[in-house]
Amino acid sequence: MQAAAWLVVPVASCFWKNTRFTALSAAVVSAATLGAPAAFAESTATGTAPQVATVETSDSKTSDIAAALAKPVELSYEVYFSGMNIMRADARMIMRDGSYRLEADGNTKGLADFFASWQGATFTEGRFDAEGRAVPEHHRQESSWKGEAREIDIKYDADGQVNGVSVAPPPDLDEVTEMPEGAEIDTIDAVTVFAQQSRRITAGLGCDAKYAVYDGRRRFDLTITSGGMEIIEPNAYSVYNGAAEACRVKIELLGGEQKDKSKYAKTARNRTVYVARPLADGPAVPVRMRIDTDYGVLMAHLTRISDGDRQIALNVDD
Repeated sequence: MQAAAWLVVPVASCFWKNTRFTALSAAVVSAATLGAPAAFAESTATGTAPQVATVETSDSKTSDIAAALAKPVELSYEVYFSGMNIMRADARMIMRDGSYRLEADGNTKGLADFFASWQGATFTEGRFDAEGRAVPEHHRQESSWKGEAREIDIKYDADGQVNGVSVAPPPDLDEVTEMPEGAEIDTIDAVTVFAQQSRRITAGLGCDAKYAVYDGRRRFDLTITSGGMEIIEPNAYSVYNGAAEACRVKIELLGGEQKDKSKYAKTARNRTVYVARPLADGPAVPVRMRIDTDYGVLMAHLTRISDGDRQIALNVDD
């Protein structure tokens, strides 16, 4: 998935141009995807890059966070648009010993797969510094849409600065806006946003944060604000019900913006990622995502979570 929001690292999808699907990572990403994808983002904006959020905690709290993040966690999501199941995504997160690695893969389903077949995978690995800041080391995306292969590979130096980027095929400037000069400076990838947000919310710090994000094709500022706690009622789509923090997502594109926006992108609003801890003493993860448009509602639901010892899962038809 083309990571573009914390949201739902691995989970979001969007309409690119008219019916073309691109995904986020996210984590989703989230989102941050997961992931308000870039195609649902606001118009190009200018301004200074936001500071990356950190996690400052006491030694005892740090120990509690480490315990919550100690086990590898696997997540599965199903994505719907106007009630139609359009995509599935799986993710695996490992955050321990001061490091993190997040992986995600997904593909279109049903009519979406028939008209605009897409599949992709992404991973990011990095470390947490002494202040709890996520510092990426390597980010990679691979995807295919109607047989067209797309790849992004980003490497970072010891300070978390981009020192190598490979994008294939290169951006078509007839279709997207140019990147600003130095677009990659002081940025992180969108999957790292997921790692940082999961750690922050697990620590009880809430979802309020700002990030400067660069994914090889786009540069955007990501602002996440808390909408308070909401109750997710029991339903047939998700393994989770109960209290969740509603994290409002705003994206301001600074480069790589699609010039010919779809009707879905033009009317997208109320981008929200709902975050909770489905496993007792486990990490905070996205349990639902919602984006409203004039033509329907995009929803992503958590359908499985496992840490090896415990699992909660739905039976989801292929």
